[in-house]
Amino acid sequence: MDAFQPQKKKKFKTTYILGIVFLVLAGIILITKFPGQNKSETKRAFLKNINIEDISKIEITTRETNHMLQKQDSTWVVASRDNAQANPEDVVNIINTLKELEVGDAVSENLDKQSVFEVDASGIEVKLYQGDNLRIDFFIGKAGPNFDSNFIRRAESNEVYLTKKGIGYVFDKPDFRDLTMLVFNKDEAQEISLTYDETEIVLKKEAETWNLIQPEKVEANQNSVDSFLTGLENLRAVDVVALEEDEDTGLEDPQMEVKVTLEDGSQKVLTIGIGYPQVATYYAKSSDSDKFYIISQWQRDGLKKTVEDFL
Repeated sequence: MDAFQPQKKKKFKTTYILGIVFLVLAGIILITKFPGQNKSETKRAFLKNINIEDISKIEITTRETNHMLQKQDSTWVVASRDNAQANPEDVVNIINTLKELEVGDAVSENLDKQSVFEVDASGIEVKLYQGDNLRIDFFIGKAGPNFDSNFIRRAESNEVYLTKKGIGYVFDKPDFRDLTMLVFNKDEAQEISLTYDETEIVLKKEAETWNLIQPEKVEANQNSVDSFLTGLENLRAVDVVALEEDEDTGLEDPQMEVKVTLEDGSQKVLTIGIGYPQVATYYAKSSDSDKFYIISQWQRDGLKKTVEDFL
């Protein structure tokens, strides 16, 4: 048996060396196939010569639509949608993303690869303006190999880079308007009134505990009430519409009304009318605005709670 030991050791050593060689080759292949993954590569600011605070207009073009965000005094509006106020959260995300936008070394200069990386008209085109002066035009392409980055290219250059973190989702949105229905802090809510059909539900907060007051008096499920308020606080309309003359919305005699009374005695009221001509949508109105909103049937049904839903 001892005569075979050297051969076994030699065979094991050969297998071990081959394994190491295989791992090294696999690493080389991965680096070659997925350029820009080396975390030790240089980081550089993609917009290093641009002061983002000076940017007054941002144009975002996708395959589906074009958005023009414009700064008017200190407020951002969606100029492409009748100067509707832009969603503040979206604007902050865009500004911060632009300020922090870093890339590594160029991963390609091949013109034919631009469509593969989607850094052409198939991607997201972003233009930044200072006044009427175009400061930069660039394309955000598809996600990188690890889905935590995006390919990116300046319009005037063939050099393609990988961003240091994913940014596509910040710019790829169907709508940048502020479609918030009600602005309030759910922690300040003291009373909730929900009315629809023949149903009226009233909940009141007493000593930090939510209780059902009507149609019966019983302690409510605190998590259920909190979930309802969270949904109401985060409710975003599907659209805003300009009404035609004598257009019937059903809002004068609403099908549903949600009323929230806050600590200071003020009230936030959401009314929901009849169905909008578009399938599975409804007219809606908020006490915070004189606009006429459209919400989905799914959103309406989510608010149409029963007594049992709060217990």
